[in-house]
Amino acid sequence: MMKRIFQITVCLMVLAAMPVRANQTLEAGEVMVPLDNSLQELSFTQAESEFGPVLERDEFDLAAELPEFRNELPDLFDQSAITSGTRILEATWSFSATQNRTVWFRRAGDAWRYVHHKVWDKGEEF
Repeated sequence: MMKRIFQITVCLMVLAAMPVRANQTLEAGEVMVPLDNSLQELSFTQAESEFGPVLERDEFDLAAELPEFRNELPDLFDQSAITSGTRILEATWSFSATQNRTVWFRRAGDAWRYVHHKVWDKGEEF
């Protein structure tokens, strides 16, 4: 039994380090939570209704250098978006009993549209 638990733990650690492909899902408890393609289609308003109450919300201007937690964002934009200080909305939801999900959005027309997301352990400090 312990060997099986160890094997499952190792598999989960390997999977957690792998990039998520467009059609994959992560299981949070008994709920299958869609990733990538389905998230990319979500506006902030839709995400709020799908994920429930937001734990934290923040807005900031995109910059070439951002704090560690946000450091992947500049790589997702071209130089003009960075220099113009594109406005970013950051929202965090509870993902499971042990993890949170932070999703970043940028303004597109009347709505905030998905840019990127990160699932991270509750209690982790950045």
